[in-house]
Amino acid sequence: MANIIKPEIPNRILFVDDEDNVLKSLKRVFVDEDYEVLTASSGKDGLNILNKNEVSVIISDQRMPEMDGATFLEKTIELSPNSIRIMLTGYSDINDAIKAINKGGANRYITKPWNDDDLVLAVRECNDRYNLVKRNKYLAELTRKQKEELEQWSALLEERVKKQTADIQKTNKELTISNRRLGENFNALIKTLSDLLGYRNKEQISHSRNVANLSHQVAKDLGLSIEEVAVINVAALLHDIGKLIAPDQLLSKPPEELNAEEFEQYKHHPIRGQLIIDPIEDLRKVGLIIRHHHEFYNGKGFPDRLKGQDIPIGARIISMADFIDRSIKKIKAPQAVGLSLYDMKEELGQRFDPSLYPLFEEPVKRLYASLSKTYVEIEKLVEKKRDIIKFVVDGESVKSIPFYEYQPDELETGMVLADELRSGSGVLLLAKGKVLTQININSIKRVYIIDPPKRGVLVVKEV
Repeated sequence: MANIIKPEIPNRILFVDDEDNVLKSLKRVFVDEDYEVLTASSGKDGLNILNKNEVSVIISDQRMPEMDGATFLEKTIELSPNSIRIMLTGYSDINDAIKAINKGGANRYITKPWNDDDLVLAVRECNDRYNLVKRNKYLAELTRKQKEELEQWSALLEERVKKQTADIQKTNKELTISNRRLGENFNALIKTLSDLLGYRNKEQISHSRNVANLSHQVAKDLGLSIEEVAVINVAALLHDIGKLIAPDQLLSKPPEELNAEEFEQYKHHPIRGQLIIDPIEDLRKVGLIIRHHHEFYNGKGFPDRLKGQDIPIGARIISMADFIDRSIKKIKAPQAVGLSLYDMKEELGQRFDPSLYPLFEEPVKRLYASLSKTYVEIEKLVEKKRDIIKFVVDGESVKSIPFYEYQPDELETGMVLADELRSGSGVLLLAKGKVLTQININSIKRVYIIDPPKRGVLVVKEV
């Protein structure tokens, strides 16, 4: 992967004032603070310092000979655009302060004489803001590079995922504490990681999302804490991340069709999943759930043969959600939901926790209700063989069930995709048979701006 240097946070502040006693006073205020304090007695000296040093916060007096504070701060914008600027000014110099804000990009002004505690607090806030902006830029660049290089990951995938996951999750976790919007970025990156398997197995994307949806609802209905629900949700999204380094044949067949040797390899993926995210201290609870999501309630699962209540509650929930989603997709029929719930009920006390089953029935029926309807409609269309046509993509003739081709602005909620939808560069967006929601439609519109597909969206015809 292209080398992206993680930003070093300088915690370095610069005071500019033509009075030496003022500079000494300012340095004394920060003697017990964790900052490297630089001083300059003129605007010119301050600019020279900025040429050689990265500075997070610049504090300048307004009234200085040769170059006033507003002019100095304006010149610093080119040298250090991300630095946070503060103007020190007397009570009588409010107009100068306004000038400094408008012309010099000052973030705030502090009047002389200052209150030491207020000044320290202001510098702390500005320094934190500088750090957040710098880390966010690093995170955005790192994310962009990841998307460009996903298809190039091969033998070094495990090590890269470890390092990049650690960097991304640690950085996002720190930022979400103090910034709601960066918290949304963190959630988006978790989703991206959960979708990585889709580049090797397209069904994995919807599988991870369905397992997370069910697990989140059951954990919530069980009355677990907000933190426990959040941990289980993330573990569900990433529960199969250990398969990233599995051989292709393990991804192309369901577990029950693997031979003895292949199944032994398959049993390693929950441990590998835990190892991949273990470097991130705040995700170690997630890793423990991932490790145990294939344990059986009767103690005959893997990798550690835990039994009953010794299995983490999150792992017991995800085990059942994983079973349901795989079973429904395997059956692919209108009665899939009922049959899958019946099969899971038959395993209560053996493979699954009996106390959790009642919490699954309603969420499963809600989540897969539209899926059952979709199977019925598609089966009818194929059976009647009406209006079977061919369309051409890149010169190749492809056979499809009857469909309409719509542009993004023509889509409506409730429409069913007649074919999988991929971006122009080949990223799988939605699977065939997906019932469109408003959220899906909004996402499709954005994709047609960022990475437009070569054709419109194919939607199943009503018969």
